[in-house]
Amino acid sequence: MILLLGYKLCRLSIAVNYLPSLPLLSRSKAIKPVYLILENEENPYWNDAIEKYLKRPQSDIFHNITYPKYHQQYQISSKPPNISRQYWIDLNGNYIIKRQKDILVIFHHTLVKSGEEFFYEQLLLRFLFRDEAELLNDFATYKEHFQSKFPQEYGRLVSDIKKQSTIQSNATIENYLQLIQKITLNINGNLQAIINQQLASLINPVPYMTRYSSIISTDDQYFNYNILTSSWGLLIKENIHTFYLQVWQELENPL
Repeated sequence: MILLLGYKLCRLSIAVNYLPSLPLLSRSKAIKPVYLILENEENPYWNDAIEKYLKRPQSDIFHNITYPKYHQQYQISSKPPNISRQYWIDLNGNYIIKRQKDILVIFHHTLVKSGEEFFYEQLLLRFLFRDEAELLNDFATYKEHFQSKFPQEYGRLVSDIKKQSTIQSNATIENYLQLIQKITLNINGNLQAIINQQLASLINPVPYMTRYSSIISTDDQYFNYNILTSSWGLLIKENIHTFYLQVWQELENPL
């Protein structure tokens, strides 16, 4: 298909492995063949890379290794390796073999506006854990956990978003004013000033913060927002951002 579409291919000198990085309920999983499902109906899915990391060997060298590093440095096989190579056995009974050369790993691309998916991924790639629930710990959301563990990074994140919001808002206003000037260029001076003033008063650019409103919202608002986005899907996330911003503004500035 790639060749038919005329896309360019590149040849890599190193292996690349895609690792899932979404929360459990958002991840896609491969289904086992029917005969395997009939043998064990409790788990019809193959273990994904995160679950394999959770079941890594109990040996000391695997205690202090992160999820990305585990898959970069070790190969998981259902068959024993060559006799001359050292191996370990994980909790699933698979053979874990040290790679001769680390591979590259890539992840699902998430943005800050993705809410919990973004903060889950940040914790997933940084923390050592043997139970996925440890990424949430005693916090209500992944965002709270990330903010608690990395307060400086979280502060820079919010600061950068606010700066981008100001830059985009100013650029929108400037473009709008230039457009007004072009429209009223050939109108009489006094009338031009009146029209310019009236049109300028209509400027109400949608702030850049709209798409990141979940980050600066209260805990209750953030919790409800993530329920809606996880239930309704990606197709209407942008509309939810705008809707929530309008609702919050009305609550903060009642008539």
